[in-house]
Amino acid sequence: MHTITIRPFAALKLLTFASLALVGGCHLPGIPGNGDITSETRNVTQFSAVEAGGVFDIQWVNGPAGAVVTTDRNLLSRIKTKVEHNTLRIDWDTQLRPTKGIKVKLTSAALTSVELNGAVRFAAAKLSGDTLSIEGNGATRIALDGTIASLTASLNGASRLDAENLQTRSCEMSISGAGRADVTATETLKVAISGAGKVTYAGNPPTIEKNISGAGSIKRRE
Repeated sequence: MHTITIRPFAALKLLTFASLALVGGCHLPGIPGNGDITSETRNVTQFSAVEAGGVFDIQWVNGPAGAVVTTDRNLLSRIKTKVEHNTLRIDWDTQLRPTKGIKVKLTSAALTSVELNGAVRFAAAKLSGDTLSIEGNGATRIALDGTIASLTASLNGASRLDAENLQTRSCEMSISGAGRADVTATETLKVAISGAGKVTYAGNPPTIEKNISGAGSIKRRE
């Protein structure tokens, strides 16, 4: 079981984004949205990994590489979507105050890695493949369904993973803080918890390994 280390800069961004998500909109700094909700299609090359930091609401489905951003028209130019080394990075270049959030719809031929920071919401439907790596830092919310042979997931802070509808043979789960995860594994389940994290599982895996430090818990789904 490996431990994910959050770099200082990433940790600072994480704290900033999570704080923004919890403070009332009228007190937020940054550029306010003009209320003209608009969708913009971005030109992106093929990618199989996603990295995002902020307060985005992201949905992924299988298909040709694509990205559509929906938010206030005057904020669209501040939201960056760029593919580097097969990874689509989603970020903004200054603090924003959208009137109805920022939605991003992604399509790609495959999804193998997701890294989220802040208060990002991420949902992926009808996943398939051999491996998938998930990392959520801050107050992220992640929902997955489909079939993946091997899932590796790391949650730091108060992040949550809803993957009860993701069928896996092997699942390796690490939680630091008060995160929660709901997973399904049929062969092997490895869980490491530091803090008050909770893991609920299904699938009756014959091999279960657990390392719990603190008030964390692991239990079989009823």
